[in-house]
Amino acid sequence: MEVLGVLEKKLASLLEYVNKLKIENSVLIQERDQIKSELATLQIDHAKLVEISSNLKDEISTLKNTVDNFENSMLETKTSIDEFQEKQALTKMLVDDLIDSIDSLVEQEQ
Repeated sequence: MEVLGVLEKKLASLLEYVNKLKIENSVLIQERDQIKSELATLQIDHAKLVEISSNLKDEISTLKNTVDNFENSMLETKTSIDEFQEKQALTKMLVDDLIDSIDSLVEQEQ
């Protein structure tokens, strides 16, 4: 009889331990499901961020090209202005020489 009492206690202890494990397992399953849900949300967010990043890279590339084109245009304009100023100075010098020549001819005629 005493052996049966010991076995009953051990069986009760095992049943209690099994119930405890079932509760822990249930908690772990809930945590796992919550983590899966969070993972799915994070994966969606990640995909959106990858798309935004790609769009921003394209936009940056377009802006770089625009800036490069603008800089080239400005350099061409500066070169054109420099050439214009040189031609203007040369023309002024020629006109001044022409005026001096006309003045000289007028003085000789008088």
